[in-house]
Amino acid sequence: MGARLGGVLYWIGCIAGFGWLALTTFIWATEGRFTREMPVYVFFVLMSLGMWLAGRACRYILAGR
Repeated sequence: MGARLGGVLYWIGCIAGFGWLALTTFIWATEGRFTREMPVYVFFVLMSLGMWLAGRACRYILAGR
């Protein structure tokens, strides 16, 4: 049961991280230039990485992979 839950949480983390990254990229691309809000975009990219890592940690802890 733990292995399945770990896998599900991993995929949720992957989907959430990718969605957040895609949204951030879309907003940055429509901006069309580097602005003073660049640190905010970097923060959002790091948040998407954190979502993926959280899912990966859940899979490692619960599924042992």
